[in-house]
Amino acid sequence: MLTSYQFMLSEIAGRYGKDKETWDNRVLFTLVHRDTLETLTPTAKEPILFEAAVRALRDIDNGNPSGYGCMFDCTASGMQLLSILTGDTSAAAICNVTGVNTPTDPYTTIYTAMNKKLGVGNTLERDDVKQAILTSLYGSEKEPEKLFDSVELEAFFETMGEVTPLCWELNQYLLDFQKTSDALKYSWVMPDNFHVDSPVMEVIKEQVECLGKTYVVSRKVNQAHHRSRALGANMTHSVESFVLREYVRRTNLSKKVRRTVEEALDNPIGDKESTMVDTLWELYEESGYLSARILEYINGNTLKPSMVPDIRKLLDSCSWVTFPTKCTHDCLSAHPNNASELLKVYREQYALLSESDMLSYLLSQILEEPVELNITKFGNEIRKATNILS
Repeated sequence: MLTSYQFMLSEIAGRYGKDKETWDNRVLFTLVHRDTLETLTPTAKEPILFEAAVRALRDIDNGNPSGYGCMFDCTASGMQLLSILTGDTSAAAICNVTGVNTPTDPYTTIYTAMNKKLGVGNTLERDDVKQAILTSLYGSEKEPEKLFDSVELEAFFETMGEVTPLCWELNQYLLDFQKTSDALKYSWVMPDNFHVDSPVMEVIKEQVECLGKTYVVSRKVNQAHHRSRALGANMTHSVESFVLREYVRRTNLSKKVRRTVEEALDNPIGDKESTMVDTLWELYEESGYLSARILEYINGNTLKPSMVPDIRKLLDSCSWVTFPTKCTHDCLSAHPNNASELLKVYREQYALLSESDMLSYLLSQILEEPVELNITKFGNEIRKATNILS
């Protein structure tokens, strides 16, 4: 893994547009252009962020403190999460959930595969393919239809089914389910006891008369209909936000809480009831993912001896260094000194997600009937991956 200073060098290359390169190549790019970095600002992919990173490097080189945060983005976060939930090893490989050293670009991979199907002479655009992937994996059917003609659309569907087979199968299942469902809303509880309510909304257009003129107004109504496509996106986003909450909990664990938990682990009495401990433990048993939120409620009296091994493992997954971090959707940032720990903790959340029973757990709640799935788990491969965030 890179040093703090190397992360700063990599950050500069990433803001310039080298974020698809290996970590070593990014560091090398900055070192090669070290004396003339300021002249590269006009040609940078993100000129303002590039300039800010260069100034931060100059401060560091001059011995001045810098509060600059290195930024890391997921590779197609929706596909990443779906590949883990479904155990789709093919999709996981192309979006960097697994694999080492050289990062891959899932959009280019699928674009290339589509080109092979369509043959010479097609006018396919990579950006169109990217837009189709992003929207279709979140349940959109209209967006791909707007981007492609009938032949291209067929090639797109075939390619998605071949390259991301289980992600695509889940996506199609949820779409088909919504087309026949009469539910007014879908509800589920995440392992940290965060309750999700996803109402089915329909836009109703009505004519109203005002001062002798007729106007068409729209309003949203909570009513069942078969045109909703939001369930897959909402479920995936709920998992993403949960992963981020767990990441933040593990990088911001206070010394006081850690000390209390460590003391409890040495002397677990467990003679006092705790509603939240019981609730979170029950959610863990159902989902297979133990939320770090439980650490806030653990002490010698609430910790049962039977919980000790799992709580100890949970505590070990938390960063020993508490550091501030920023999370915006699938982008995380932290000071270069903490960049290595950021990557380690976030990667661990993906591994834990793979080792859980999250998809069965969520679908059982959404469908309101028991769902048992035999999902391929590849947590150890995830822990070795080098480009989940780049």
